[in-house]
Amino acid sequence: MTVPALFAAALEPGIEGLYLSEGLTSFADIVATEDYRQPFSNFVPNLLLHTDLPEIAASIAPRRIALSRSVSGAGKSVAPDEVRKQYSASHITVMTDVTWDAAGIIRALV
Repeated sequence: MTVPALFAAALEPGIEGLYLSEGLTSFADIVATEDYRQPFSNFVPNLLLHTDLPEIAASIAPRRIALSRSVSGAGKSVAPDEVRKQYSASHITVMTDVTWDAAGIIRALV
């Protein structure tokens, strides 16, 4: 549900921040693999001709986004350094761990 959450934040300015765990890094990554492991809900016809997930994430600045344990189109973990290359905007934090308590999520978004 990370892709729909990112789209929702792009469309709804009332969403103050996002904590996205185990989400797809980019639509381009799905295209780049023959053995993709993504739910059908992550496929948006022709969208890659116009934008990709890193650009959508950049567009919601200055609202904060925390990304943890991002995955490739094949469903494999992507190293945080690789994720940072795609999501380099200052309002985006790339985390190495997943925190599911309220304090950890707040820390990630501050």
